[in-house]
Amino acid sequence: MTDSSLLRVAFQGRAGTFGYDFALDAPAQGVTALFGPSGCGKSTILRCIAGLDRPAAGYCALGDTVWQDAKRFVPAWRRPIGYVFQEPSLFPHLSVRGNLLYGAGVRSLRRLRRLPPDLADIIAMLELETLLERGVAHLSGGERQRVAIGRALLRRPALLLMDEPLSALDSARKNEILPFLQMLHRQIRVPILYVSHDIGEIASLADHVVLLAPGRVVESGPWADMADRLDNRRGYRPDHTLPDAAATDCRAARSEG
Repeated sequence: MTDSSLLRVAFQGRAGTFGYDFALDAPAQGVTALFGPSGCGKSTILRCIAGLDRPAAGYCALGDTVWQDAKRFVPAWRRPIGYVFQEPSLFPHLSVRGNLLYGAGVRSLRRLRRLPPDLADIIAMLELETLLERGVAHLSGGERQRVAIGRALLRRPALLLMDEPLSALDSARKNEILPFLQMLHRQIRVPILYVSHDIGEIASLADHVVLLAPGRVVESGPWADMADRLDNRRGYRPDHTLPDAAATDCRAARSEG
């Protein structure tokens, strides 16, 4: 795989008492999942890629575009990245339409001359047509997350970061939004870096998996090669393979997705 088809990152630093030394290459296409136990640094990697955190030393490049190296650090607002957080963080004073348009760079509806060309497609894909005039306080958790995804996509990102976007939802809301994530996987050509500790989500979405231990990358590869190394209850255990039953559960979850 050539550099032009990779997301390449290497970050070394500390966040409080947590030290990390991450290095990974991921395909610049499809969905790459970061999987590991809570506190291992999954969100730290996303924040460093987005430019929200600046590690003591680091390298970050998507294809031939370098965002960080020893001589440069491109600030977050100049990186063409969409970011979907665990909590949607929508603007409470704006309607659904206003939140979406903000993602497209529209700061004043009064000055709006024409709608962004991809707005209608994203609204239709995420089934937001009936919600456009609604205030975000009147949305369900799943609806708010769909709006957050739409807002991120309307930035026209070169890379989409998703930090446990379903973890704050109950099972019913997860089941509501997971098909939309699967649709994104099929329909958009933006590489997605997806953080989760839920094997069902990863089995349904991921093409490539990066396994993490606290502060470091342990192993990475295509989903088909990594499924046997995942355990939803205990995370990744670098010195053990999974029992046959757990490996079977991983394969079953993938086939159902």
